[in-house]
Amino acid sequence: MPNEFARKVGRRLRQLRLEQGMTLQAVEEKSRGRWPAPRLGSYERADRSIKVETLAELAGFYGSTAIAVLTDSPSWGEGRGTRLGGPRTRTGPSPASAPVSPAGATPPRTRAAAGGGTAPTPGPAAPGRTGAQG
Repeated sequence: MPNEFARKVGRRLRQLRLEQGMTLQAVEEKSRGRWPAPRLGSYERADRSIKVETLAELAGFYGSTAIAVLTDSPSWGEGRGTRLGGPRTRTGPSPASAPVSPAGATPPRTRAAAGGGTAPTPGPAAPGRTGAQG
């Protein structure tokens, strides 16, 4: 039984194919058999899993990208801000309301700058030491 995400990817593939004005058989013919019609139908119905590489190739064949099929992008829903999981929601402040630091202000200290989080990087070797024991 396919999951909801797989069904949405399949619907998006079907949408891309139809936007090109192509039937499943036309895709098979135009791709010279690269994507047989029954297999394409299985992807679109989510009866069959699709590899990422195949998704990327098929999306490219349709004039799109795998990213556009999987995520929010201008070619996905013509920029309406939709995602495969539903409407787009924003978390956090909008960029217009984000605080801006005055020019020349010292940026806040990071965890690493405060002495935590990362190990110190070794400095140059001491003069006269090659690192070999002798």
